[in-house]
Amino acid sequence: MFIMYKNISATILFIFFTIIFIFQSAKTYGQALPQKCATEMYMQQLYAKNPQLKKSLIDAENNETNIQRTQAIITIPVVVHVLHRGEPIGTNTHITPQQIESQITILNNDFRAQNDDITNVPIVFQSKIGDTKIQFCLATLDPDSNPTSGIIYKQTNQPYFSLDNNVKFDTSGGSNAWPADQYLNMWVCDLRNFNGDNLLGFAQFPNGPAETDGIVVRYEAFGNVGNVSLPYNKGRTTTHEVGHWLNLIHIWGDNVCGNDLVSDTPTQEQANFGNVVNGAYLCPGFPHVTCNNGPDGDMYMNYMDYTFDKCMHMFTKGQSNRMNKAIVDYRASFLTTKDLCVPPNISPDTNVVNFELVSNNTLLNSINILIIGNLSTDVEVAVYNTLGQSVLSATYAKSETATAMKIDLPNLKTGFYYISIFANSKQSKLKFYKLQ
Repeated sequence: MFIMYKNISATILFIFFTIIFIFQSAKTYGQALPQKCATEMYMQQLYAKNPQLKKSLIDAENNETNIQRTQAIITIPVVVHVLHRGEPIGTNTHITPQQIESQITILNNDFRAQNDDITNVPIVFQSKIGDTKIQFCLATLDPDSNPTSGIIYKQTNQPYFSLDNNVKFDTSGGSNAWPADQYLNMWVCDLRNFNGDNLLGFAQFPNGPAETDGIVVRYEAFGNVGNVSLPYNKGRTTTHEVGHWLNLIHIWGDNVCGNDLVSDTPTQEQANFGNVVNGAYLCPGFPHVTCNNGPDGDMYMNYMDYTFDKCMHMFTKGQSNRMNKAIVDYRASFLTTKDLCVPPNISPDTNVVNFELVSNNTLLNSINILIIGNLSTDVEVAVYNTLGQSVLSATYAKSETATAMKIDLPNLKTGFYYISIFANSKQSKLKFYKLQ
């Protein structure tokens, strides 16, 4: 049985932590791989402080049932708290909005079974692949109903954060959670364990304290562009931790041949990792038979195992059912949360004006645009916030826009915006992020 629900012997504890030690001790390019996930350790700390929390989860735990809900798709608004050390954006802990957006895309693909690498699931497990019908979006409204990018950048003087929840409070150099019944809080930071070694992530299971609810992920394992590091460079750490946030247990049940309380995942002896051979990151061989689970063996390509990101490809139907049950039982407010991720109401492109940003899509106080080709009309420019509300508009004469134009943005707040350009009876739009 899973150690969340039942005390285990000192021997099993020794085996479990020995596995973690071996994993942390694996060497690649002369550096230790990060510890994969500390959710179980974090939750045990939480239970020690609040035994009633553990009891309430045990009391609520039932066998799997088919969940009926009226929504075809559940959309969960996300707020990402980025704790950085003041580096230039795009450097180290100060990750870019594009890196954050890439992670949201990965979550949506993984939870909807639309990831490109799902074809790598062995044939014997393909019939078990589950589409959770859960998706995610960066919030466009904050708790006060103001437009937001869904990203909070906060400079901290903390050298790193760990399992003590300091990352979740302003008073300890972190960032306060937004209401946990309306948003999934994600904290991205330099995350390490209590020994100071790199840690990929941890999550809080449902029904815990609202002020600490959410997931924490190391910045190098968040998304698949920007500051990401092999072999955790495909965003699967966040997929794994959101699985915990929705009440999924590690696939080996955190015990030798344990029980993850999902019927369609094979019993397996322990976590699967991966091998590093001559600098190459290799997935486990298939089949990997343990705990008499032959001929098909371990489902090591499941997101709730510990393999490298490139080896993870699926949730099962049973895991999907369990996550949806967690929403109904513990996170039902997300069944009725509305209008926190309203897509902007902006006219679609028509034929397309041929233009480009001279700089990248992360801007300070102005935006430089290069118009390519001849202009037969004046140029109409509009800037919209994420709610589709116009925040700036201007018209530029042909003579001013023959090659390039500069649009000042000094009064815009930090966040995502869309710029729309209309000229020559054509329209184009582009998304950008305004810095402070």
